[in-house]
Amino acid sequence: MFGVIGNKPDIIIPQGRDFRWGAVIASTTHNASSGYGGYTEAPTVDDYLDKLMEAGGQAVRLYAEPDAEGNLDNTSPPSYGYMNAIFIDVITKCHQRDLHCIIILMDRIRDIRYIPTENNPDNKLVWSLETDLDSYREAEAIATAEYATKFMQRYNQYLDPQRDVIEISNEPELFRNLQKKGTSGEIRTHYFENKTDTFLKHVSEIARRIRTANAAIRIATPGCVAWKQFYLMDQYIAGFPYYKYLNLHWYSDQERRIRNGGFETGVSDVTVFYSNKYNMDLIFTEFNQRGLAFGGANDAPESGDNHQARQIKNFEHVFPKFIKNPRVKYALIYQWSSHPHGPGITEQTYGILYFPGLDISLPKDQQNMKALMTP
Repeated sequence: MFGVIGNKPDIIIPQGRDFRWGAVIASTTHNASSGYGGYTEAPTVDDYLDKLMEAGGQAVRLYAEPDAEGNLDNTSPPSYGYMNAIFIDVITKCHQRDLHCIIILMDRIRDIRYIPTENNPDNKLVWSLETDLDSYREAEAIATAEYATKFMQRYNQYLDPQRDVIEISNEPELFRNLQKKGTSGEIRTHYFENKTDTFLKHVSEIARRIRTANAAIRIATPGCVAWKQFYLMDQYIAGFPYYKYLNLHWYSDQERRIRNGGFETGVSDVTVFYSNKYNMDLIFTEFNQRGLAFGGANDAPESGDNHQARQIKNFEHVFPKFIKNPRVKYALIYQWSSHPHGPGITEQTYGILYFPGLDISLPKDQQNMKALMTP
């Protein structure tokens, strides 16, 4: 299926099995040259998609962070601005190749500001703080979801209900600081309650607006880190009964802990546990070997070959579980391409596509990443 330098695992998907694997395509979170602005020999979107299909991939995860008017040509945050043409181009090229698209539609919860208190005199975004909202903000949670209606008005014409899934937000327990540090996430008191209630109302309203605009499109819950965020998962499903998929993320450190008995008693397969617990189909929109030095781990320096051998080993653990369980419908690797010009060693080493032998000290126009692409 894929691998590095001749070391490719055998991943067999039985004929007739309703399951697709793929990867996060970072092209939709940066710019037209896939995050390598100014590098004339950088891979294009077409290069990435063709290489993914060559490896056997059948799905991609795309990123959409519209502004309050539903427009992807926004500048907040600046690095994700002006994405309208890129998003349309990528999703069109995916459909031309019969690739399914899992579209992560980011929430707009950060439009709800915190009332200043002695704990936050500068009125910083509470969603980046380990503290609670002053109160449950139901009206604002609903009002700030209006962008979803406007997003669908702009982009519904490019969606294919047979190929596409919309997921809402991404690991809000972490990136919206809903969950209190040092807790497992199993029960309500493990969360900042006003903030969590407001977020839950916000995402259920987003899902309702998507469903109103397109009754056929499949919708997935916000992606959870899949350890024990049971309370959040319970509330997602209770708040919006039309979710098609429970959306989970699963990395090598989690797989290692579950194999060592560190999850629930007697559980060795996370897919069976969650499909049974919620009686739902599952999608895994992120999984992989953790990047080098993740969480401060002392595992670098390490050669790319050794690291990718560890990726292969992790895939050989988890892919058979995904394939065996008929309720797992998609599995998306985070991410397709390693970024030799990324912000740090960890993010640079998540990809299963990388560039051995690239000399990043050369001028931009001499770094022929396209020629070095190695799955």
